[in-house]
Amino acid sequence: MGCGRVGSRIAEELDQAGHSVAIIDLRAEAFDKLPDEFSGQLVTGNGFQRSTLERAGIKDAYAFAAVAQGDNSNMVAARTVDATYEVSRVVARIADPERAQLCERLGIPTVASALRTSAALLKRMLPPSTTVMWQDSTGTVSLCVVRPSTHWVGQSIQAVERATQCRVAFISRLADVVVAHSNLAVQEQDELYVGIEGTDPQAVRRILSQAPKESK
Repeated sequence: MGCGRVGSRIAEELDQAGHSVAIIDLRAEAFDKLPDEFSGQLVTGNGFQRSTLERAGIKDAYAFAAVAQGDNSNMVAARTVDATYEVSRVVARIADPERAQLCERLGIPTVASALRTSAALLKRMLPPSTTVMWQDSTGTVSLCVVRPSTHWVGQSIQAVERATQCRVAFISRLADVVVAHSNLAVQEQDELYVGIEGTDPQAVRRILSQAPKESK
């Protein structure tokens, strides 16, 4: 629901990937944002009305995204789909953090755009950080999360492990957490889950906050 910049991009990518897509918007002219080769269904109407949703095939849908301009519209539409139709995945884009919390309490996953934007900006503004996520009861080993500086973008995980003398177990990348392999490269905004000896992550933080040293 919503054929703005976000909705049209999502619909286009799903369509190109071979999915069956229907996109809803109050204004027919909003569909002009879609490419000429878009093969999905265009539905003009109110996205939180059952008649509109059913014209869009909601009864057979696997997923529904409410990404219109208004928080209230997105909340109502997502709640209607979640409560009325057996759709496996329902998500709503909510700008206001308080409304996003309310939506989450109703059991509807949200993408809180204001929170995501501020978090992304802060990541770019603040120096690299390190947080201990878990430590053994004896204090022998710990698992910490490290956000490397941009100097490390493009460097391999093997290079990170060689520089820190520590094992990288996982990578948090975008919305996913993946197992780290030595041939993977660090990407911007990655967070690395690193196993360290003891409980002090500052040595790892110090290494990954600076540019990597050239290999001899």
